[in-house]
Amino acid sequence: MSNSTSKSTKSKKSVWLVAVSIVLILLGSILAQMFNTSFYSTKVTRISFETEVGTLSGLLYMPKTASENDPRPTIITTHGYLNSAEMQDAGAIELSRRGYVVLALDMYDHGHSIYEKDLESGKEFFSFWPSSLFDAAQYMYDQDYVLKDESGNGIIAVAGHSMGGFSATMAMVMDEQSYATLGLRKIYAGLTMGSDYLWAGYLGATSDVAAAAFGPRFVGKIAAHYDEFFFDLVAESTGETVIRKNYINTSEGEEFLGYPENSTEGTIYTLDNGGKRVIYMPNETHPWNHFSVTTTGHQIDFYTAAFEGFVSPDQDSANLASDSQIWFLKELFEFVALVGFFLLFIPLISLLLKVPFFSKAKTEANLQIEGPKTLGGKSVFWLIIVFCTLFPALYFPTLMDKTGTGMKILKVSSLVVIALSVVFGIYTYVKKGKEKIKPIIIGTLLTAV
Repeated sequence: MSNSTSKSTKSKKSVWLVAVSIVLILLGSILAQMFNTSFYSTKVTRISFETEVGTLSGLLYMPKTASENDPRPTIITTHGYLNSAEMQDAGAIELSRRGYVVLALDMYDHGHSIYEKDLESGKEFFSFWPSSLFDAAQYMYDQDYVLKDESGNGIIAVAGHSMGGFSATMAMVMDEQSYATLGLRKIYAGLTMGSDYLWAGYLGATSDVAAAAFGPRFVGKIAAHYDEFFFDLVAESTGETVIRKNYINTSEGEEFLGYPENSTEGTIYTLDNGGKRVIYMPNETHPWNHFSVTTTGHQIDFYTAAFEGFVSPDQDSANLASDSQIWFLKELFEFVALVGFFLLFIPLISLLLKVPFFSKAKTEANLQIEGPKTLGGKSVFWLIIVFCTLFPALYFPTLMDKTGTGMKILKVSSLVVIALSVVFGIYTYVKKGKEKIKPIIIGTLLTAV
């Protein structure tokens, strides 16, 4: 085969791959949007609003039949630590599909939201979540498309996963404190997923305080059997990574349900104050709550029960069964579009290099970098590989725990690396001489940084 024929064949293959990539991107994106908007029955927009401490932002899922003339029960749901509103896609899609207004919220300093007050060093974690959902509930309560009862109480639910669950707990506690002054509750229900009272307890919202503050609200907990972080401190004290937990039978779980006899998962219990409580325990780990048909089904069941009597006559799909779910198809077609996106690079670059403007960017490969030859060089090479592989495992828990000892080790280690890089730079300069001064300086500076 001639060289010109070979080039022509490669060009045709590149054109074909570009066409396939574009089709995958367009098809995946369009279908993902269709499922995200429940076949265009829901309008999804990003909104932002000012609060006393900053700016909150989120994705508003607005059923097209909801309006000031047909206000709806509303759900504000949020994410966990170092995540964003998009992690609540499953619940947001399914609940808006059933005619509820849903705000998937970015908590402060996550996603598009910003905490603008000065922070006290070491307490940054307590700026993200304590008031995020409560502040969002204040904003949503003032919207004319959000339902209120005859007394002006908001028919709003707050929900969140992990850190978002702490925020949901705090929102209900703060709303109950506000009730003492205003005489109305803006938050009607709450659902926490993957969180107990561990971190909320640092702000005074211990299990007994929260149980009292929940009052007559409809409150639920999704407490996965294999959650790695919460629901059974006794089990975690054994040192095992993942232990099967049974939150409903712990003292905290029994207190939450009002100490019923023979409590069972998924059963709704009514307290003396009129409040309703329920616990769901899927066989899942902590992060799997986000991508679970089971957990999404529990959310649907919870809100179907919580908002009974408040459903609009125009919410034709409100009673869809909890196993009728489409959110994972949105994820699937996003993946199809992503495959097309990455598939596009090489053939598109190959074609662009044939354009005169870009043709000179193509050069012959002539630089070969040899690996280390000596035993010492090979040892250093593999030590660096091992260190780089293990470094995230050492670094991440320290940042998550925020312990003073761990952070001090990181600081001291960084100073040691800087010092060693300077010593190495001086040593190399003395050994190699002035002819190698530029790479020595650049290498030393990069290592120090």
